[in-house]
Amino acid sequence: TPTATSTSPHALEIQGGVAMDGDIEVLNSFYVKPRTASYTGVTFDLVGSGNANPIGITQYGGYFWVADDLDAEVYKYNLDGTYTGVSFDTAGSGNANSYSITQYGGYFWVTDYIDALVYKYATDGTYTGVTFNTTGSGNALPQGITQYGGYFWVTDEVDALVYKYATDGTYTGVSFDTAGSGNANPYGITQYGGYFWVV
Repeated sequence: TPTATSTSPHALEIQGGVAMDGDIEVLNSFYVKPRTASYTGVTFDLVGSGNANPIGITQYGGYFWVADDLDAEVYKYNLDGTYTGVSFDTAGSGNANSYSITQYGGYFWVTDYIDALVYKYATDGTYTGVTFNTTGSGNALPQGITQYGGYFWVTDEVDALVYKYATDGTYTGVSFDTAGSGNANPYGITQYGGYFWVV
């Protein structure tokens, strides 16, 4: 069984409220520190729900939300992996290639890597009519997306870069390279413990 361990004493300063579960340890009212992490051996099946090509995942409202690229659908699962029976379509909004998903401000934000767009949906799956284009920043193939520090961070698999956008979609002019670390094809991204984790 593969394992990964982090024992470095880094901490993340919290500027506001924080939702806590068994994965973080409160050190005091302002700092949290990641605990030692290892694979739990727990998985859950998605094919039974109709999600045969799961790509992106986020957590919101006590549920997992998983994007299916082939079906252009986002499926909702309980935290134990059981399917809730709820999903929403992204193709109707023009997002026929829903790749990655994150949540911010009570909305879901889903990348379309073919059209180089990020779409905004209400949590019931209703399209808000809002998108932002990533091509102008140089990100022609947006794959993974996460939110951190009031910004969106979006990977570009071809250029091996992560781009930083304001929440209205405006490019900040900031990006960082992943190729130098050996990651020449960054796909998914998330943040935890004051760090970005990119696959």
